[in-house]
Amino acid sequence: MKWIVVLGLLMAGCVKKTVPTVLAAPSDLDEAHLNAVVRELVPLVEAAAGIPFKEVPFVRLGRKSDLDRIVRNEAGSTYDALSPDAPDWLRDRFIRDAGSAGIAGKYALAERILLVAPDAMARVASHVEDDPLALDHVTRLVLAHEMAHALQDQQFAIADQFEHPEHVDAFQALRGVTEGHANFVESRVAEALGLQAVEKVINAGQGWDEDGPVGVWSFGTWVAYGQGTAFMRWQAAAGGLPRTLEVLADPPSRSRTLFVPEDYGSEAPADPSDERILEGMEMAVMEARWFPQTSPLIEQDLRRLLFGAPAPEVEAALDHVLGGATRSASRSDRSVLSFFLRCDSDGAASTLIGLHSEFSEGFSKARTMTPSMPTLYTADAVPDLGDEAWMVSAIATRDGERSAGPGSEIFTLWVRHGSEVVVIQAAGFRPGERLPQAVRMVLDRLDPAE
Repeated sequence: MKWIVVLGLLMAGCVKKTVPTVLAAPSDLDEAHLNAVVRELVPLVEAAAGIPFKEVPFVRLGRKSDLDRIVRNEAGSTYDALSPDAPDWLRDRFIRDAGSAGIAGKYALAERILLVAPDAMARVASHVEDDPLALDHVTRLVLAHEMAHALQDQQFAIADQFEHPEHVDAFQALRGVTEGHANFVESRVAEALGLQAVEKVINAGQGWDEDGPVGVWSFGTWVAYGQGTAFMRWQAAAGGLPRTLEVLADPPSRSRTLFVPEDYGSEAPADPSDERILEGMEMAVMEARWFPQTSPLIEQDLRRLLFGAPAPEVEAALDHVLGGATRSASRSDRSVLSFFLRCDSDGAASTLIGLHSEFSEGFSKARTMTPSMPTLYTADAVPDLGDEAWMVSAIATRDGERSAGPGSEIFTLWVRHGSEVVVIQAAGFRPGERLPQAVRMVLDRLDPAE
């Protein structure tokens, strides 16, 4: 018996201990190493999310063409769900604009696999300073984020939810919840591994940080990833991880809830009559073959228009918006976007449209269309239209000169009618007096007896 014990101890000492995989060079980003890292991350991701995997997701290396195909296929499915009657040319343009630029990792909903782009992963890692293991650390956080999407799909059938959004605003809310939750999980994994600095570099690469988006060009990304994370953190603070899982099982239907998380579970229902008020606005701007789409108020898009004013003032103004609608219309070379807003008082409506004039300098800096193309932003009062009106123009410039052509120009007209606000925006062309004409059509609908 004594010799058996000694032999057992000797054998135990000879057992090779598992050494964590370290991805030190781009050549290490092969499927064997990446899948080993996934297995190492499983307990961390499960603990961060509060739910187990039904099966460990498998990683494949993805060429840019593979990622482009998957991103565009998912974009096409989303577009079909939101716009089943859209013409082929508009769908094709939407898909063409979707691409994998900058994507280092992707959970493919249809294939149910993780794809990793080694070159993109290495580029992200090159921005991490003073970290000899930057590639390893970036890869782990990107994989943690995508593994969270795999968990969402396995436990809550997120792919099915994306195929049946009620309207555009519900889609925006769902995107914020799923990306916000994946970032929430990623952040908790980063904290467990001491990689908070790496997490900040990844976020900065998407155009945002803890203070918000760096410009209007990254606003939509920030809403999904940054504000979505803040929404999930609020839910976790209110009800722990079980509350975050409740949200994944029953996502909010309004993008406003991402910004006002206490509204979750008690969202105000939409009023269909609000949508009818905006019917035909695009035809009043220009008679053409438009493809229009109407939704309950998409607060995410409204906030994008207000981006540049101080956040406290924006929040205070939007607190007084009771409801409304959003209507968009597109054609091959131009677009029209309109909003109808119901506020709780004349003063609140006046404050809302006055944000542009009071903070015009901040708007000019914030509304840069791309990081390399500053925007000349102006706001001018418009007399004899409603109770109060402002015409706002955003014109892209290059080297201090006005960019050539109307394709880089956006004109937005804000009009107050008592406690109601009408907004209409034209992009890609110069509408002249046709914006006021479209607003007058709406004002006539609001006062049919006059």
